Amino acid sequence: MNPLISAASVIAAGLAVGLASIGPGVGQGTAAGQAVEGIARQPEAEGKIRAQVDQGSQIKMIQVKEMMQDNDFKNSKSKDKGSKSRSQSMDE
Repeated sequence: MNPLISAASVIAAGLAVGLASIGPGVGQGTAAGQAVEGIARQPEAEGKIRAQVDQGSQIKMIQVKEMMQDNDFKNSKSKDKGSKSRSQSMDE
């Protein structure tokens, strides 16, 4: 492969991952900021607000974990298919 294309693809992948991480970071920061504002306005509701924020972040973490497991599962299936075809080709 052309070295220029390889370098450009690595740079593009890095930019894509970097830019893709900005959105969730801004979203989580906004949620945390709003929670702090809510606690400042109504200190007696701190427990409920904190529980909602914790629950929301736990749901996000579970979703990310499931996505990673699905991706690992898909990758392992494709590797299994590749290894089966290699072993079958060796038998022939």
